[in-house]
Amino acid sequence: GKTGWREVPISDGTRRLLLQFAALSPDDYVFHGHKGPITRHLIYAIVRRALEKAGVKGPKLGSHRIRHGFGKNFLVQGGDLRSLQEIMGHADIKTTEKYASLNLSDIIKKHRKFSPLKAAHSAAQQSFLSEPEILREAEEILKGSSKGKQTREETE
Repeated sequence: GKTGWREVPISDGTRRLLLQFAALSPDDYVFHGHKGPITRHLIYAIVRRALEKAGVKGPKLGSHRIRHGFGKNFLVQGGDLRSLQEIMGHADIKTTEKYASLNLSDIIKKHRKFSPLKAAHSAAQQSFLSEPEILREAEEILKGSSKGKQTREETE
């Protein structure tokens, strides 16, 4: 991070690959270019060129753009703000909150996924479908209402 050393979570597969690279490295650097270790400036340039080739537009086309995309995607997929703060290495949660500015499409997707009505609707459908007598009774009620309304006195 900007302040020095910190730990970040990585997958087991990534860890294995990094250990293999490190074992082959003649020094403390994992990644090397033609002229020596790859610096953060070279990584920025490589990422910028790749984003331009991919057609991504905008003034900020460096590795920070990918970092921001990761943060936003983490939250859209259901990750929590506090965990993201730790992963990103932000000292202040207010910095992390910037990643939470979701667009309307993201908000609609989350609502559909986590709405309590979704579970209630699913449960209601299952209970009606699993009870054939309820369906028959509902059909009888509907048939009765389509033949004409009966008054309360007629039914007594």
